[in-house]
Amino acid sequence: MERRYQAQGEINELHVANEGQVSPFSRSSPKEKGALKPELLAHGGNFSIAARQEGQGWRQIDKYLGVVTLNHRPQGNTLLSEFSGTSFSSPYIAHLAGRLLNNYPAASANLLRALLVNHARISHEIKSSFEGKKHVRRVAGYGAVDEDSLFKSSQEHVVLISEEEIENDKHQFFELPIPDDYFRKGKAIRTITVSLAYSPSVRTTRLEYLATKMKFHLVNSDSLEGITAAFNNDNKKTIESIPECDGGKRDLTQEDRSRGTLQSSTWTFSQFNKPRKLFLVVTRQDQAWAVKQVNQFENYALAISITDREHENARLYEQISQKLQAREKVKQRA
Repeated sequence: MERRYQAQGEINELHVANEGQVSPFSRSSPKEKGALKPELLAHGGNFSIAARQEGQGWRQIDKYLGVVTLNHRPQGNTLLSEFSGTSFSSPYIAHLAGRLLNNYPAASANLLRALLVNHARISHEIKSSFEGKKHVRRVAGYGAVDEDSLFKSSQEHVVLISEEEIENDKHQFFELPIPDDYFRKGKAIRTITVSLAYSPSVRTTRLEYLATKMKFHLVNSDSLEGITAAFNNDNKKTIESIPECDGGKRDLTQEDRSRGTLQSSTWTFSQFNKPRKLFLVVTRQDQAWAVKQVNQFENYALAISITDREHENARLYEQISQKLQAREKVKQRA
């Protein structure tokens, strides 16, 4: 709470939350081990109460810092007014989704969701407001959307997208087309953000309401064959399983993010010793009670951001494009 004092000692304004912080009327996840709600943040106004002490109490004079909107009682009042609430945040996120749809006219709702959360970040102001990462996530979800990089890639920030479908009890594998220059020696911050979105069938009568559960793993391996062998259930007794790579460099664990239908994690790297091969594994598992409720193929969308912003002469977009074109030529020849 921010307080401003007048020269005569009277408190003139009581700010409920400082700029960039979460307003106290924002909703939050009801339980610690539930899906992240809200998933995204946007400006919905704030309260700044101008108050004057009268006798033993305070008298409110006015409130400010709301979102300017049409007044629901224009007659006898002003045409415009100020209000605050989560209802003003939701239309803004819908506005960003609409702008994305202009860029990707054939995109599904899942892809729009994946792209939005893929570009969401939690600000320093919010992180400093709470003790512990779990409390921050329960209140702020994945954070506010960074519009500067949302709508197009650049040489230092590349976004890969894919819409797929998967059967029950199956894995799908993707090799990330990361150029060798990305793994150069020397200290420089580089990030990889992976986001997955799907919309399964649900039921409302039980605690476990999702008919289908999906999750992803980012893993490091020398070859695709090694990855597929490790994730083959028939090989559990003979081949050691592969854990998600660089657990200490990700902001959300696989367990924490996979409770919801919109999942995202960011890996932040400061140094590499040698080039690596990174693979993304997507897994689907249906609930036993959902046999007659689910589709044979479940649709989902992926959005992957690869950034190298501290490279003076970054050519990440060009290099990734070349790797993808080379793969396409190999497919055509095959």
